[in-house]
Amino acid sequence: MDVVWLIIDSLAFQTTSFSADGPDTTPRLTALAEEHGTVFTRAYAPGPLSPSSHASMFTGNLPSEAGMHEAYPYLDRSIPTIAERMSETHHTSLFSTNVWLFRGLDRGFATTNDLGITDQDGRQNSTDTNTGADKQHRHVSQLNNLVREARGRRDRDEFILVNYMDVHPPLDASSEALAKFAPDHSLSELPIGVSPERHIENEEKSYNLDLMEKLYHSAIWDFDREFAPLVEELLMDDVFVVVTSDHGIWHQNTAYSDSRLHVPLVIFTPGTEESIVPHTVSLRSIPRTIDQYINGGSQFNGPSLLETEEDQLSITEVIHHPNAVYEKTGRVDVTKENHATGEVQRDLVLIHGESRADYINGEWTPDSATGCIREIGEEILTQDVNMGEQKLSYDEGVMERLEDLGYK
Repeated sequence: MDVVWLIIDSLAFQTTSFSADGPDTTPRLTALAEEHGTVFTRAYAPGPLSPSSHASMFTGNLPSEAGMHEAYPYLDRSIPTIAERMSETHHTSLFSTNVWLFRGLDRGFATTNDLGITDQDGRQNSTDTNTGADKQHRHVSQLNNLVREARGRRDRDEFILVNYMDVHPPLDASSEALAKFAPDHSLSELPIGVSPERHIENEEKSYNLDLMEKLYHSAIWDFDREFAPLVEELLMDDVFVVVTSDHGIWHQNTAYSDSRLHVPLVIFTPGTEESIVPHTVSLRSIPRTIDQYINGGSQFNGPSLLETEEDQLSITEVIHHPNAVYEKTGRVDVTKENHATGEVQRDLVLIHGESRADYINGEWTPDSATGCIREIGEEILTQDVNMGEQKLSYDEGVMERLEDLGYK
């Protein structure tokens, strides 16, 4: 059986149609999920940004155990990944424009395609065939076609992982989407193609936050129009499909906000009736879920999401080097190269049902839950944070890509 894991980078649960109070940004995906999928309404990311969240999702370990996080954004430890496990029975492919996925997380994939390198080589960017609009920051059509091509080989089962960056700023959108979500604003008013100024306090940004939000909703709606047809194709072929995000939108919020950590999650299991799971779950359980369903057992941590009958404990680790960005804005920065000092700040967010406990900057917040959830957090804090062994450095092309995404 083919397995396709589709990650929509920076998509917050509250900005989708899955949320009761959310905008009508994902009507097509939501309709498919309501008819065929298992929808998790309280899924949380294990990390606040791509390095930590993906490391945890790929290994089933906490970021501190995996050794890849915002303080050291590279996976160089030999712990098993879901790609390595699936390579035993499947041909494995990774497609994305997310630079962090090609910093050690590509281990175990037989085929990889970093479309960001294509752009750096000066080739034509993606075209949105549904709207006829050229969009510098859209790759959904290209990535969808790579999925179709990979499945067309048919010499063995496929495990395909795709990370889409279409709703991660900088953003673009079609005139039709903008007419729906920003009808009273001209193109010149909207921050189209503007990198997120996450290193600047909100009141000092060069763009209007409300207009960025409208553009964000427009980009999600455009993405849904191209993305949902691929999902439907996969469902018609009885493919096991996981659709999620790695974290929510982050251009104006801190690493600990609900808009950053609460993410959409839908699992389409062939032959299973649609359902809604209202319990707390963590994306860290995805490797276990895939492995157990496909291979009948698993070496990965956590419970299977397909057996969720009660709230599970979600643990988010925020591991970073304190720096000027954090001191000024409260937002976590990603170290692009090894920090000059070994100082690491380790924060925790634990969520179980209606209980939440936050350990930030060396202390539990006043409104944090006590009891068992706090005890688990205290135990985690006694364990070491794994750091990588090699010195990190980035070439000019990677630095340009990171700055385009708002990393300064």
